[in-house]
Amino acid sequence: MYYIYHIHNTYTPMCVIFYMNINGQLILAKNRDLPYNPHIDIIHEIVNGTEVVYMRDKNNGWIEGINEHGTGMVNSSLLEDFHHYPGYNILENKMYSALVRKHMNKRDLFDELLKKSDNKYILEGHTLIAHDNHMYHLENSSLNKHVLHSLSAQQKYKVFSNHGIHLPKEGLTDGRGGVSSFLRRELTKAEVVDFLKHKRRKDIKCDDNKLYDELSGILNKNYVNVEYRFHPYRNKSKIINNTVIVYTSAQLILNITNKEFIYFKDTNYIENVNYINRLPNHYVPKIRVMIKETEKNMRPVKRLTQQYLQKIYKRFNYPDKPHTNKNRINNKNTNKNRTRKNNK
Repeated sequence: MYYIYHIHNTYTPMCVIFYMNINGQLILAKNRDLPYNPHIDIIHEIVNGTEVVYMRDKNNGWIEGINEHGTGMVNSSLLEDFHHYPGYNILENKMYSALVRKHMNKRDLFDELLKKSDNKYILEGHTLIAHDNHMYHLENSSLNKHVLHSLSAQQKYKVFSNHGIHLPKEGLTDGRGGVSSFLRRELTKAEVVDFLKHKRRKDIKCDDNKLYDELSGILNKNYVNVEYRFHPYRNKSKIINNTVIVYTSAQLILNITNKEFIYFKDTNYIENVNYINRLPNHYVPKIRVMIKETEKNMRPVKRLTQQYLQKIYKRFNYPDKPHTNKNRINNKNTNKNRTRKNNK
């Protein structure tokens, strides 16, 4: 069982995930956003004869990773409020169970991901799944109402955040949360498209470190005319103090084709990442592990027009807001002063 840190009763999940096919390499990537500083183990072991590497959040037991057969998964939630629940046994973790099963076919894989555990734990949200050199998108509600799509070879990318696509009533669909989920997905899509165009035009193959740094950069931009809470990569220090916020603690990249696991920790929020090597002596690993460091990129970028942003605010019933939290506070105080004067 894993210990749960009861830092907040609930929080709104804010992760962004994407799949990309770049130069024939199948890539999964994710920004992991949390309201606490997680304690992370990266475990490299052989289970049931299968080599696996996975990230384990010791705070809540969450697992994501890859195995030697090229099965890998990343997930973003569709819950409007995430409740910390008692830790669950590792064998009940859906992703772990799918990764360590030997010779699993497609049907068995999705049966494993969708079946309920004894404690009613299910794999909800958007899950991008690589299996047998093919990509799948599983969209699942908290009630296990799900839609599964196989992505064709012509689909070079897919991006998901925290609102339903095939289940449009699920997730963050209105107000600030709706704006956040929509903009984080749209901003990431725009960056992915630009990245792919550049790679096709240049027709180059990056060395591993450069490629992974560039992929990390897709999810780490500073959009100067967009509120910080609507950025795919959120910096805690840029949000109003005394506000419960969800911020980016790490990034995960899985190169399914080359069997590489890359974990970027934000140095402001994660002190140590423990790499736990449980492989037998003299065993030659099939999966390569890289642990890198990052932080919020503060180089200013402008991607969206103010006219477009106002249109999105209106669409999601989010009242017109100034661009920064500081301005919002100042305006709020100004309005209070005006009210007092009128009352006099």
